[in-house]
Amino acid sequence: MPARSAYIDGEFCAVRPDGTASFADLQAATDHKCAAKLVYFPFDVLHLDGANLMTLPLSERLKRPDPLLPEQNRVMQALIDARNPTSRVRIVERDHRELNHEPNAYDRYVSVGVYQHAGKNHQRPWIESIATALKSGGIALSGGVQPNNAFLPGATS
Repeated sequence: MPARSAYIDGEFCAVRPDGTASFADLQAATDHKCAAKLVYFPFDVLHLDGANLMTLPLSERLKRPDPLLPEQNRVMQALIDARNPTSRVRIVERDHRELNHEPNAYDRYVSVGVYQHAGKNHQRPWIESIATALKSGGIALSGGVQPNNAFLPGATS
């Protein structure tokens, strides 16, 4: 991606030779200050050459000529298909608001890292859109990052 400056959202993973990620290896790499064993997985471009792209919905950022997420998702889908050719797992890229137009469409929903990006004022509509898209008895799983004290009694964050 050609750019003079960019702020790219992503995360580091310790990837083993078999292609699996290891949290223990990630901790060991950071404890021993050995970043050579880490791989950075970019998710999204948030600022590009002075332009704040965070004001755009994800669906608009994905339409840019240089999006990172579709390529990452293509690779992940290929890995899923290679490991289990009969898998029903498919990666779907879309703005959560589009799920409102797909009632009862999915039996499972997994969201990785979206919770903290949804923003406090948008979490309720995000969760409601997931509930709309799930079939009766469907299961949703959302992974996110919270402050250390987020689940302690009396915590406000």
